Amino acid sequence: MKKYKYKAFGLNIVSDFELPELVYGNDGCDVEILYGKIEEVDGSLLEDKIYKANSEEIVYQLKDIAACKVQNGNKAIIMPSPVISKSTLRLLILTSVLGCIFIQRKMIPVHGSSVILDDECIIIAGRSGAGKSTLASAFIEKGYYFLADDVSVLTQDENGHIYVQPAYPYRKLHEDSIKCYDYDVEGFERIEYEEDKYLIPLHSRFLNSSKRLKALFEIVPADIENVHIEKVKGIEKLKIMMNNLYRGKLQFFFNSKVYYFKNIGEIASKIDIYRIMRPKEKFTCYEQLELILKELE
Repeated sequence: MKKYKYKAFGLNIVSDFELPELVYGNDGCDVEILYGKIEEVDGSLLEDKIYKANSEEIVYQLKDIAACKVQNGNKAIIMPSPVISKSTLRLLILTSVLGCIFIQRKMIPVHGSSVILDDECIIIAGRSGAGKSTLASAFIEKGYYFLADDVSVLTQDENGHIYVQPAYPYRKLHEDSIKCYDYDVEGFERIEYEEDKYLIPLHSRFLNSSKRLKALFEIVPADIENVHIEKVKGIEKLKIMMNNLYRGKLQFFFNSKVYYFKNIGEIASKIDIYRIMRPKEKFTCYEQLELILKELE
């Protein structure tokens, strides 16, 4: 079987599955993604189910999609449903499987988009549907570069500086957001299992090198008329970081909550964190952008 070599999130990935969203890599292997049979599962894929979960291994299945075994942060075995589409399989690997890899490796993945400002970067975080990718797209439309669309993986150097690792040169946007930017949806791949979302290539605005993290902005839709931004302090900074940890519930399966609490607390103490309150029913991305730039001055 042909092996594909990629580089993403600071990891060298060798895969039995083609993942065209990722940037091609060279030698080295931090993570293997393999096609194979998983003995622990029954193979019917009739329900979502976790068969085993501990600090070294998780075995689970997603109904009508695939069974997965992820081990030690360096190996994943995928047993796909015979009727699964290639796009759904890729989405599974890039989200669920890599989410397990990150937590097992004790990496810090934040559910947010990263854009570059003056050779540093900011993370735009928030719950699903808050408008992370839409706001990141506003920065991109203004000529800024980005590192990650949906998951921003943090690392710390020997001096204690926090960096965001580059993900891959694609972003996901809701159809409503695409219309706001006058894109033609006919040219984009629709993402199955994510309602009204499309996968948009953006190689020209992707920077494939890590950047130091300056600040995190959490978007919170609210019943208000105008955009409001506030700087967060104290224990609230830690709460925002914990709430926006990607696949955060995996901490409990992998017995790593104490580790993340300690390390995210350290990260929160070294960066600025803000909350952006935005109107629920209005397109205000450019107002949000201007407020962010003004705040960072």
